[in-house]
Amino acid sequence: MERIGNTDQINLCLGIETSLRKWGVGYGKKDSLWLITPEYFQVSKRQLEQMSLTTRLFQDLMFGKDTKGIYLRGDFIPTVEGEMFLAEYNDTPVGEGEITALRYIYDSFVDFPIGYRWPSTDASAVVSQTLDKLYPNKTVGIVVPPRRTSYIKDYEILASNCRALGVSVKVIHPSESRDSLKQVGVIYRTFQKNDLEGWELGKYAHERVLDGKKEMFPGFPKTDSKQIMAEVFMKNAVDSRLKGLLPWTWEVNPENPPIFEGVKVSWEKVLTGDFPIPLVAKAISGREAKQMFFSEADNDFLKRSAREAWILRLKNILENYQSGEKWIMQEDLTKKVKKYSFPYLSQEVRHHFTGNVINPTHMAVKQNLGARICFTWVGSHWYDSQVAEIDVSLLDNRIVHTTSNSIHVPAVVEI
Repeated sequence: MERIGNTDQINLCLGIETSLRKWGVGYGKKDSLWLITPEYFQVSKRQLEQMSLTTRLFQDLMFGKDTKGIYLRGDFIPTVEGEMFLAEYNDTPVGEGEITALRYIYDSFVDFPIGYRWPSTDASAVVSQTLDKLYPNKTVGIVVPPRRTSYIKDYEILASNCRALGVSVKVIHPSESRDSLKQVGVIYRTFQKNDLEGWELGKYAHERVLDGKKEMFPGFPKTDSKQIMAEVFMKNAVDSRLKGLLPWTWEVNPENPPIFEGVKVSWEKVLTGDFPIPLVAKAISGREAKQMFFSEADNDFLKRSAREAWILRLKNILENYQSGEKWIMQEDLTKKVKKYSFPYLSQEVRHHFTGNVINPTHMAVKQNLGARICFTWVGSHWYDSQVAEIDVSLLDNRIVHTTSNSIHVPAVVEI
Protein backbone atom coordinates (compact mmCIF):
# COMPACT_ATOMS: atom_id res chain seq x y z
CA MET A 1 0.00 0.00 0.00
CA GLU A 2 1.44 3.35 -1.06
CA ARG A 3 0.56 6.45 0.95
CA ILE A 4 -0.08 9.69 -0.93
CA GLY A 5 -0.87 13.20 0.22
CA ASN A 6 -3.74 15.21 -1.25
CA THR A 7 -6.09 17.25 0.94
CA ASP A 8 -8.54 17.89 -1.94
CA GLN A 9 -8.91 14.15 -2.58
CA ILE A 10 -9.44 13.47 1.12
CA ASN A 11 -12.24 16.04 1.30
CA LEU A 12 -13.77 14.70 -1.91
CA CYS A 13 -13.81 11.12 -0.56
CA LEU A 14 -15.23 12.28 2.79
CA GLY A 15 -17.99 14.07 0.86
CA ILE A 16 -18.78 10.90 -1.09
CA GLU A 17 -18.89 8.83 2.11
CA THR A 18 -21.14 11.32 3.92
CA SER A 19 -23.53 11.42 0.96
CA LEU A 20 -23.73 7.62 0.73
CA ARG A 21 -24.71 7.45 4.39
CA LYS A 22 -27.31 10.22 3.94
CA TRP A 23 -28.83 8.15 1.14
CA GLY A 24 -29.02 5.23 3.56
CA VAL A 25 -26.52 3.07 1.70
CA GLY A 26 -25.03 0.25 3.77
CA TYR A 27 -25.16 -3.52 3.83
CA GLY A 28 -25.01 -6.21 6.50
CA LYS A 29 -25.82 -5.89 10.20
CA LYS A 30 -23.02 -3.37 10.74
CA ASP A 31 -24.13 -1.09 7.88
CA SER A 32 -20.70 -1.48 6.32
CA LEU A 33 -19.34 0.66 3.54
CA TRP A 34 -16.58 -0.22 1.13
CA LEU A 35 -13.38 1.80 0.56
CA ILE A 36 -14.01 5.15 -1.12
CA THR A 37 -12.03 6.20 -4.21
CA PRO A 38 -12.15 9.58 -6.01
CA GLU A 39 -12.00 7.95 -9.46
CA TYR A 40 -14.38 6.25 -11.89
CA PHE A 41 -13.64 2.85 -13.41
CA GLN A 42 -13.13 3.14 -17.19
CA VAL A 43 -14.71 0.71 -19.66
CA SER A 44 -13.75 0.74 -23.35
CA LYS A 45 -16.22 0.77 -26.25
CA ARG A 46 -15.19 -2.77 -27.16
CA GLN A 47 -15.72 -4.03 -23.62
CA LEU A 48 -19.21 -2.49 -23.51
CA GLU A 49 -20.02 -4.12 -26.85
CA GLN A 50 -18.79 -7.50 -25.61
CA MET A 51 -20.87 -7.35 -22.42
CA SER A 52 -23.95 -6.16 -24.31
CA LEU A 53 -23.67 -8.89 -26.96
CA THR A 54 -23.09 -11.60 -24.35
CA THR A 55 -26.09 -10.42 -22.34
CA ARG A 56 -28.42 -10.25 -25.34
CA LEU A 57 -27.48 -13.79 -26.36
CA PHE A 58 -27.94 -15.12 -22.82
CA GLN A 59 -31.20 -13.22 -22.45
CA ASP A 60 -32.67 -15.17 -25.36
CA LEU A 61 -31.24 -18.50 -24.15
CA MET A 62 -32.28 -18.08 -20.51
CA PHE A 63 -35.72 -16.51 -20.97
CA GLY A 64 -36.78 -16.84 -24.60
CA LYS A 65 -38.27 -14.11 -26.75
CA ASP A 66 -41.79 -14.60 -25.36
CA THR A 67 -40.84 -13.61 -21.79
CA LYS A 68 -42.24 -10.40 -20.32
CA GLY A 69 -39.99 -8.68 -17.79
CA ILE A 70 -36.22 -9.13 -18.23
CA TYR A 71 -33.57 -8.78 -15.55
CA LEU A 72 -29.97 -10.00 -15.74
CA ARG A 73 -26.95 -8.99 -13.72
CA GLY A 74 -23.75 -10.28 -15.25
CA ASP A 75 -20.43 -10.61 -13.46
CA PHE A 76 -17.63 -9.97 -15.96
CA ILE A 77 -13.86 -10.32 -15.52
CA PRO A 78 -11.52 -8.02 -17.50
CA THR A 79 -8.37 -9.72 -18.79
CA VAL A 80 -4.91 -8.40 -19.61
CA GLU A 81 -5.81 -8.63 -23.33
CA GLY A 82 -8.68 -6.17 -22.79
CA GLU A 83 -11.43 -8.79 -23.14
CA MET A 84 -14.48 -9.14 -20.88
CA PHE A 85 -15.19 -12.76 -19.93
CA LEU A 86 -18.44 -13.74 -18.24
CA ALA A 87 -18.24 -15.39 -14.81
CA GLU A 88 -22.00 -15.86 -14.31
CA TYR A 89 -25.40 -14.20 -14.52
CA ASN A 90 -27.73 -13.51 -11.61
CA ASP A 91 -31.44 -13.25 -12.37
CA THR A 92 -32.52 -12.09 -8.91
CA PRO A 93 -32.67 -8.29 -8.55
CA VAL A 94 -30.50 -6.69 -5.88
CA GLY A 95 -28.35 -3.58 -5.70
CA GLU A 96 -30.36 -1.20 -7.89
CA GLY A 97 -31.05 1.23 -5.04
CA GLU A 98 -27.45 1.25 -3.85
CA ILE A 99 -25.89 1.68 -7.28
CA THR A 100 -28.34 4.47 -8.13
CA ALA A 101 -27.07 6.34 -5.07
CA LEU A 102 -23.49 5.54 -6.03
CA ARG A 103 -24.02 6.85 -9.57
CA TYR A 104 -25.80 10.03 -8.44
CA ILE A 105 -23.18 10.87 -5.80
CA TYR A 106 -20.18 10.31 -8.08
CA ASP A 107 -21.82 12.40 -10.79
CA SER A 108 -22.16 15.18 -8.18
CA PHE A 109 -18.59 14.99 -6.90
CA VAL A 110 -16.33 13.55 -9.61
CA ASP A 111 -15.73 14.85 -13.14
CA PHE A 112 -15.80 12.36 -16.00
CA PRO A 113 -12.34 11.46 -17.30
CA ILE A 114 -11.60 13.00 -20.70
CA GLY A 115 -13.07 10.80 -23.45
CA TYR A 116 -15.52 8.97 -21.14
CA ARG A 117 -19.13 9.40 -20.07
CA TRP A 118 -22.12 7.44 -18.72
CA PRO A 119 -24.53 6.73 -21.63
CA SER A 120 -27.66 5.78 -19.63
CA THR A 121 -29.73 7.28 -16.77
CA ASP A 122 -29.55 5.20 -13.58
CA ALA A 123 -30.70 1.77 -12.40
CA SER A 124 -33.74 2.99 -10.45
CA ALA A 125 -34.97 5.03 -13.44
CA VAL A 126 -34.67 2.07 -15.82
CA VAL A 127 -36.42 -0.26 -13.34
CA SER A 128 -39.27 2.20 -12.70
CA GLN A 129 -39.76 2.82 -16.44
CA THR A 130 -39.91 -0.92 -17.03
CA LEU A 131 -42.42 -1.51 -14.21
CA ASP A 132 -44.61 1.37 -15.37
CA LYS A 133 -44.60 0.07 -18.95
CA LEU A 134 -45.45 -3.50 -17.95
CA TYR A 135 -47.85 -2.87 -15.05
CA PRO A 136 -49.38 0.63 -15.31
CA ASN A 137 -51.30 1.78 -12.21
CA LYS A 138 -50.45 -1.38 -10.24
CA THR A 139 -48.72 -1.44 -6.86
CA VAL A 140 -45.45 -3.35 -6.85
CA GLY A 141 -44.38 -5.22 -3.72
CA ILE A 142 -40.66 -5.94 -3.26
CA VAL A 143 -41.01 -9.22 -1.36
CA VAL A 144 -37.76 -9.89 0.54
CA PRO A 145 -36.85 -13.41 1.73
CA PRO A 146 -35.20 -14.09 5.14
CA ARG A 147 -31.85 -14.77 3.42
CA ARG A 148 -31.74 -11.24 1.97
CA THR A 149 -32.57 -9.09 4.99
CA SER A 150 -29.08 -7.53 4.79
CA TYR A 151 -30.25 -5.87 1.54
CA ILE A 152 -33.36 -4.24 3.04
CA LYS A 153 -31.82 -0.77 2.84
CA ASP A 154 -31.01 -1.27 -0.82
CA TYR A 155 -34.61 -2.28 -1.61
CA GLU A 156 -35.95 0.65 0.44
CA ILE A 157 -33.84 3.10 -1.62
CA LEU A 158 -35.11 1.51 -4.86
CA ALA A 159 -38.74 1.71 -3.69
CA SER A 160 -38.34 5.36 -2.67
CA ASN A 161 -36.73 6.24 -6.02
CA CYS A 162 -39.52 4.51 -7.95
CA ARG A 163 -42.22 6.32 -5.95
CA ALA A 164 -40.49 9.63 -6.70
CA LEU A 165 -40.80 8.72 -10.39
CA GLY A 166 -44.53 7.99 -10.07
CA VAL A 167 -44.51 4.20 -9.67
CA SER A 168 -46.18 2.73 -6.58
CA VAL A 169 -43.57 0.44 -4.97
CA LYS A 170 -43.23 -0.76 -1.38
CA VAL A 171 -40.93 -3.17 0.46
CA ILE A 172 -42.50 -6.19 2.18
CA HIS A 173 -40.39 -7.74 4.92
CA PRO A 174 -40.08 -11.54 5.20
CA SER A 175 -42.01 -11.79 8.48
CA GLU A 176 -45.06 -9.81 7.33
CA SER A 177 -48.46 -11.49 7.00
CA ARG A 178 -50.41 -12.33 3.87
CA ASP A 179 -52.43 -9.16 4.38
CA SER A 180 -49.38 -7.15 3.28
CA LEU A 181 -50.00 -8.39 -0.27
CA LYS A 182 -53.68 -7.39 -0.49
CA GLN A 183 -53.07 -4.16 -2.42
CA VAL A 184 -50.11 -5.55 -4.36
CA GLY A 185 -50.65 -6.42 -8.02
CA VAL A 186 -47.04 -7.26 -8.89
CA ILE A 187 -44.50 -9.28 -6.91
CA TYR A 188 -41.00 -7.86 -7.39
CA ARG A 189 -39.00 -11.08 -7.13
CA THR A 190 -35.97 -10.84 -4.88
CA PHE A 191 -35.95 -14.57 -4.17
CA GLN A 192 -34.87 -17.80 -5.81
CA LYS A 193 -36.96 -20.95 -5.70
CA ASN A 194 -34.81 -22.46 -2.97
CA ASP A 195 -35.56 -19.39 -0.80
CA LEU A 196 -39.24 -20.40 -0.60
CA GLU A 197 -38.66 -23.43 1.60
CA GLY A 198 -39.88 -22.70 5.14
CA TRP A 199 -40.93 -19.14 4.25
CA GLU A 200 -44.73 -18.86 4.46
CA LEU A 201 -45.15 -15.40 2.89
CA GLY A 202 -42.87 -16.26 -0.02
CA LYS A 203 -44.72 -19.49 -0.76
CA TYR A 204 -48.04 -17.68 -0.64
CA ALA A 205 -46.82 -14.92 -2.97
CA HIS A 206 -45.46 -17.45 -5.46
CA GLU A 207 -48.74 -19.43 -5.38
CA ARG A 208 -50.69 -16.26 -6.19
CA VAL A 209 -48.42 -15.76 -9.23
CA LEU A 210 -48.86 -19.37 -10.37
CA ASP A 211 -52.66 -19.18 -10.13
CA GLY A 212 -52.73 -15.89 -12.07
CA LYS A 213 -53.90 -13.71 -9.18
CA LYS A 214 -50.72 -11.61 -9.25
CA GLU A 215 -47.94 -10.85 -11.70
CA MET A 216 -44.21 -11.17 -11.04
CA PHE A 217 -41.11 -9.27 -12.15
CA PRO A 218 -38.79 -10.70 -13.25
CA GLY A 219 -39.91 -14.21 -14.10
CA PHE A 220 -37.76 -17.23 -13.36
CA PRO A 221 -35.38 -18.15 -16.21
CA LYS A 222 -35.96 -21.35 -18.14
CA THR A 223 -32.30 -22.36 -17.86
CA ASP A 224 -29.45 -21.43 -15.52
CA SER A 225 -26.63 -19.36 -17.02
CA LYS A 226 -23.93 -21.81 -15.91
CA GLN A 227 -25.70 -24.67 -17.68
CA ILE A 228 -25.83 -22.61 -20.87
CA MET A 229 -22.13 -21.80 -20.57
CA ALA A 230 -21.38 -25.53 -20.51
CA GLU A 231 -23.67 -26.22 -23.45
CA VAL A 232 -21.84 -23.62 -25.56
CA PHE A 233 -18.79 -25.92 -25.55
CA MET A 234 -20.62 -29.27 -25.29
CA LYS A 235 -23.22 -28.76 -28.03
CA ASN A 236 -23.19 -27.18 -31.47
CA ALA A 237 -26.78 -25.94 -31.18
CA VAL A 238 -25.90 -22.92 -29.01
CA ASP A 239 -24.87 -19.66 -30.74
CA SER A 240 -21.21 -20.12 -31.75
CA ARG A 241 -20.43 -16.43 -31.11
CA LEU A 242 -20.48 -17.15 -27.40
CA LYS A 243 -17.34 -19.31 -27.55
CA GLY A 244 -15.22 -16.21 -27.96
CA LEU A 245 -16.96 -14.46 -25.06
CA LEU A 246 -16.77 -17.17 -22.39
CA PRO A 247 -14.13 -19.14 -20.53
CA TRP A 248 -14.01 -22.80 -21.60
CA THR A 249 -16.78 -24.59 -19.66
CA TRP A 250 -17.94 -28.22 -19.23
CA GLU A 251 -20.48 -30.04 -17.08
CA VAL A 252 -19.03 -32.38 -14.45
CA ASN A 253 -20.69 -35.59 -15.70
CA PRO A 254 -18.91 -38.96 -15.33
CA GLU A 255 -20.56 -40.20 -18.53
CA ASN A 256 -19.31 -37.27 -20.61
CA PRO A 257 -15.54 -36.65 -20.35
CA PRO A 258 -14.43 -33.13 -21.32
CA ILE A 259 -13.23 -32.20 -24.79
CA PHE A 260 -10.70 -29.37 -24.92
CA GLU A 261 -9.65 -27.97 -28.30
CA GLY A 262 -10.88 -31.13 -30.03
CA VAL A 263 -9.11 -33.59 -27.69
CA LYS A 264 -11.05 -35.78 -25.26
CA VAL A 265 -9.53 -35.88 -21.76
CA SER A 266 -10.34 -38.57 -19.20
CA TRP A 267 -11.76 -37.65 -15.81
CA GLU A 268 -8.75 -39.33 -14.24
CA LYS A 269 -6.47 -36.76 -15.87
CA VAL A 270 -8.78 -33.94 -14.76
CA LEU A 271 -8.58 -35.24 -11.18
CA THR A 272 -4.80 -35.52 -11.16
CA GLY A 273 -4.25 -32.11 -12.75
CA ASP A 274 -3.11 -33.40 -16.13
CA PHE A 275 -5.30 -30.89 -18.01
CA PRO A 276 -4.12 -28.17 -20.44
CA ILE A 277 -5.53 -25.26 -18.39
CA PRO A 278 -6.15 -24.52 -14.68
CA LEU A 279 -9.77 -25.08 -13.66
CA VAL A 280 -12.41 -23.85 -11.26
CA ALA A 281 -15.51 -25.90 -10.32
CA LYS A 282 -18.84 -24.16 -9.61
CA ALA A 283 -22.22 -25.47 -8.45
CA ILE A 284 -24.77 -24.79 -11.20
CA SER A 285 -27.39 -23.53 -8.77
CA GLY A 286 -24.88 -22.06 -6.32
CA ARG A 287 -24.13 -18.40 -5.76
CA GLU A 288 -20.76 -17.19 -7.00
CA ALA A 289 -17.97 -17.56 -4.40
CA LYS A 290 -20.22 -19.63 -2.12
CA GLN A 291 -19.80 -22.96 -3.92
CA MET A 292 -16.60 -23.05 -5.92
CA PHE A 293 -13.09 -24.50 -5.68
CA PHE A 294 -9.91 -24.43 -7.76
CA SER A 295 -7.56 -27.04 -9.26
CA GLU A 296 -4.55 -24.84 -8.49
CA ALA A 297 -3.66 -22.58 -5.59
CA ASP A 298 -2.89 -18.93 -6.26
CA ASN A 299 0.34 -19.23 -4.24
CA ASP A 300 2.98 -21.96 -3.84
CA PHE A 301 2.42 -22.30 -0.07
CA LEU A 302 -1.10 -23.69 -0.62
CA LYS A 303 -0.30 -25.70 -3.75
CA ARG A 304 -0.44 -29.16 -2.16
CA SER A 305 -3.57 -28.57 -0.07
CA ALA A 306 -5.41 -27.09 -3.08
CA ARG A 307 -4.56 -30.14 -5.20
CA GLU A 308 -5.74 -32.54 -2.46
CA ALA A 309 -8.97 -30.62 -2.01
CA TRP A 310 -9.55 -30.59 -5.78
CA ILE A 311 -9.18 -34.36 -6.06
CA LEU A 312 -11.37 -35.07 -3.01
CA ARG A 313 -14.22 -32.73 -3.91
CA LEU A 314 -14.31 -33.42 -7.65
CA LYS A 315 -14.20 -37.17 -7.07
CA ASN A 316 -17.17 -36.87 -4.69
CA ILE A 317 -19.16 -34.87 -7.27
CA LEU A 318 -18.49 -37.45 -9.98
CA GLU A 319 -19.42 -40.37 -7.72
CA ASN A 320 -22.68 -38.71 -6.63
CA TYR A 321 -23.66 -37.29 -10.01
CA GLN A 322 -27.08 -39.01 -10.19
CA SER A 323 -28.29 -37.92 -6.75
CA GLY A 324 -26.16 -34.89 -5.91
CA GLU A 325 -25.97 -31.26 -6.91
CA LYS A 326 -24.88 -30.56 -10.48
CA TRP A 327 -21.59 -28.77 -11.18
CA ILE A 328 -19.64 -27.26 -14.04
CA MET A 329 -15.92 -26.65 -14.42
CA GLN A 330 -14.39 -23.69 -16.22
CA GLU A 331 -11.05 -22.30 -17.18
CA ASP A 332 -9.63 -20.52 -14.14
CA LEU A 333 -8.81 -17.00 -15.35
CA THR A 334 -6.66 -16.09 -12.32
CA LYS A 335 -3.46 -15.74 -14.38
CA LYS A 336 -5.22 -13.78 -17.14
CA VAL A 337 -6.97 -11.20 -14.94
CA LYS A 338 -5.97 -7.59 -15.48
CA LYS A 339 -4.67 -5.88 -12.33
CA TYR A 340 -5.47 -2.30 -11.36
CA SER A 341 -4.22 0.37 -8.95
CA PHE A 342 -6.68 2.79 -7.32
CA PRO A 343 -6.36 5.56 -4.72
CA TYR A 344 -8.67 5.31 -1.72
CA LEU A 345 -9.45 7.01 1.58
CA SER A 346 -7.67 5.34 4.51
CA GLN A 347 -9.64 6.17 7.63
CA GLU A 348 -8.19 7.45 10.89
CA VAL A 349 -7.09 4.77 13.35
CA ARG A 350 -7.09 5.40 17.12
CA HIS A 351 -5.52 3.46 19.97
CA HIS A 352 -8.02 1.06 21.53
CA PHE A 353 -7.32 2.22 25.12
CA THR A 354 -5.95 5.78 24.97
CA GLY A 355 -7.96 7.08 22.05
CA ASN A 356 -4.87 8.71 20.60
CA VAL A 357 -4.59 8.89 16.81
CA ILE A 358 -2.20 6.17 15.60
CA ASN A 359 -2.71 6.75 11.90
CA PRO A 360 -4.48 9.90 10.61
CA THR A 361 -6.95 9.95 7.75
CA HIS A 362 -5.01 10.00 4.49
CA MET A 363 -5.09 8.97 0.84
CA ALA A 364 -3.39 5.67 -0.03
CA VAL A 365 -3.13 3.46 -3.10
CA LYS A 366 -4.20 -0.18 -3.36
CA GLN A 367 -2.33 -2.14 -6.00
CA ASN A 368 -2.67 -5.51 -7.70
CA LEU A 369 -6.46 -5.34 -7.63
CA GLY A 370 -8.69 -7.72 -9.55
CA ALA A 371 -12.01 -6.35 -10.85
CA ARG A 372 -15.54 -7.72 -11.00
CA ILE A 373 -17.68 -5.76 -13.47
CA CYS A 374 -21.36 -5.92 -12.50
CA PHE A 375 -23.43 -5.36 -15.66
CA THR A 376 -27.14 -4.81 -14.92
CA TRP A 377 -29.57 -5.30 -17.83
CA VAL A 378 -33.32 -4.57 -17.60
CA GLY A 379 -36.26 -4.43 -20.00
CA SER A 380 -39.98 -5.06 -20.43
CA HIS A 381 -39.40 -7.39 -23.42
CA TRP A 382 -36.42 -8.89 -25.25
CA TYR A 383 -36.43 -6.13 -27.87
CA ASP A 384 -36.23 -3.12 -25.50
CA SER A 385 -33.90 -4.38 -22.77
CA GLN A 386 -30.91 -2.16 -22.06
CA VAL A 387 -27.95 -1.62 -19.78
CA ALA A 388 -29.21 -0.06 -16.55
CA GLU A 389 -25.90 0.22 -14.72
CA ILE A 390 -22.26 -0.84 -14.65
CA ASP A 391 -20.64 -0.84 -11.22
CA VAL A 392 -17.28 -2.33 -10.28
CA SER A 393 -15.75 -3.98 -7.22
CA LEU A 394 -11.96 -4.09 -6.91
CA LEU A 395 -10.17 -6.32 -4.40
CA ASP A 396 -6.70 -7.84 -4.00
CA ASN A 397 -8.18 -11.32 -3.78
CA ARG A 398 -8.76 -14.22 -6.13
CA ILE A 399 -12.53 -13.96 -5.71
CA VAL A 400 -13.77 -10.37 -5.96
CA HIS A 401 -16.93 -9.30 -4.15
CA THR A 402 -18.13 -6.09 -2.55
CA THR A 403 -16.85 -6.07 1.04
CA SER A 404 -15.57 -3.49 3.50
CA ASN A 405 -12.07 -4.16 2.12
CA SER A 406 -13.00 -3.64 -1.53
CA ILE A 407 -13.21 -0.48 -3.61
CA HIS A 408 -16.69 -0.08 -5.12
CA VAL A 409 -17.22 2.48 -7.87
CA PRO A 410 -19.45 3.26 -10.87
CA ALA A 411 -18.06 2.82 -14.38
CA VAL A 412 -17.89 5.27 -17.27
CA VAL A 413 -17.68 4.27 -20.93
CA GLU A 414 -15.34 5.41 -23.67
CA ILE A 415 -17.02 7.90 -26.01
